[in-house]
Amino acid sequence: RARRQRVLTRAGHQFVFVIEEQVLRYQFCEPAILRDLLLHLRETTRLPTVWLGIIPLGGDRRKVLPREGFIMFDKELVSVELISGVLSVSQPREIDMYLRDFTDLARIAVHGQAARDLITKALRDLP
Repeated sequence: RARRQRVLTRAGHQFVFVIEEQVLRYQFCEPAILRDLLLHLRETTRLPTVWLGIIPLGGDRRKVLPREGFIMFDKELVSVELISGVLSVSQPREIDMYLRDFTDLARIAVHGQAARDLITKALRDLP
């Protein structure tokens, strides 16, 4: 885990994440563990190599419908998370489709202090 964390601070790399606010509230572990994860996430947003966008619960989704989860690796590869496995997309035309979706999602997300405020609110709401 520590090795994966070090990559976030490596010079020359940029990491851009977009998540839904609901993700901050999933009760997938004990509240104390979730609290630690949320605190770590909030601090990670302060790293110069990390940009975290959070789509608020009340975000205007009329033009950006929910789709499958995916991870973009620059403009060379997209990894799509399916129930049955992972699909690797490497065709430029298809990658452009995911880039457009990602850009649209990032546009309706909040970031910086506004994202940290949503994480803080989720922390306060923990049992």
